[in-house]
Amino acid sequence: MKQKPLPASGKLLALNPCLDSNGIMRSNSRLVNAEILPFETRYPIILPRRHSVTKLIVKSEHEQGAHVCGTNYILSELSKKYWIIGDREAIRQWESACMAGTSACITSANARVLEMFCSYSS
Repeated sequence: MKQKPLPASGKLLALNPCLDSNGIMRSNSRLVNAEILPFETRYPIILPRRHSVTKLIVKSEHEQGAHVCGTNYILSELSKKYWIIGDREAIRQWESACMAGTSACITSANARVLEMFCSYSS
């Protein structure tokens, strides 16, 4: 694989990217010194905002949050393993698409919350 120099003005350069043994681009930031954190958190995978894999990861985390968790919660969960360039916008974009695509998203999430509440109260 031919390596190209990074543009000096890009967002990627600030992340101090490096390639791991599998060829995955990871951020090499100050977190590397926090040895208490797991490897995935110290060296998060760098993903572009508009890539299809990024959209699937955001979708998965949104669905694990039962469609009701906010942007900040999803952002904190994703940042444990990934560094998405433009992450907040990617999350909001998916939340908008989810809500616009079907109002059943909220209905099913509310039903799950109601089921959980009923099971705890009995």
